[in-house]
Amino acid sequence: DVDLKNLDKSEILKEYDKLYESKEYYKTAFNILADLVWLKDLNGVFLRCNEAVTKMVGLDKSEILGKEEFELKFLAK
Repeated sequence: DVDLKNLDKSEILKEYDKLYESKEYYKTAFNILADLVWLKDLNGVFLRCNEAVTKMVGLDKSEILGKEEFELKFLAK
């Protein structure tokens, strides 16, 4: 953890850059996995899915995210 209160502006920007790079790395790694990967909340609502999921089920992310399993036809088969 970094205490931003004790950093000057240039150090804060460096920390922000590290965070951004880390986020981009995670996003890229998540999407290039060949395995089906998704993240759901405690209610079963899809929060995130990778490109392997969208290719397999033939739906865009916008058609999957924000929905529960029973709302998606591909899971009913």
